[in-house]
Amino acid sequence: GRLLTLLLLYQAYYEVGRYISLERIIEESKETYYEALLQSSRGWHEAKHDLRPWWEYFLGMLTAA
Repeated sequence: GRLLTLLLLYQAYYEVGRYISLERIIEESKETYYEALLQSSRGWHEAKHDLRPWWEYFLGMLTAA
């Protein structure tokens, strides 16, 4: 999923991943990353999940990069 995300960023001409390792940023904040994934996937099977925790983490990670 992270590789696909990087590819989509490149296709959108957002090339920060060429200069800064997004994987390193995620690794340095992996507890927060996994917590955001957990919060976002709650209620998945009932179609009541909320992507905002992951989205907020993702935008924060890009801002840090």
